[in-house]
Amino acid sequence: MELIELKDEQTIIALSQEELRIILAAVGEIYEGVCVDAREFEIIHGTDKREVLQLTEDIIMIYKQLSNKNDIWR
Repeated sequence: MELIELKDEQTIIALSQEELRIILAAVGEIYEGVCVDAREFEIIHGTDKREVLQLTEDIIMIYKQLSNKNDIWR
């Protein structure tokens, strides 16, 4: 996951197909109200814990980049 561009009120982020698949699976679980533990999630969606943790770190890094840019605009 990589922050590509921040323009006006639009943010462009590049995702690999695997990252997109993980996000869609997580959102689907939330939307459906299904509560599974991490191990079940890995089995059901074919994800690896390390991929999810790396994606989490990438999201936090992009959030920090966006937060810093928002401070500059104020």
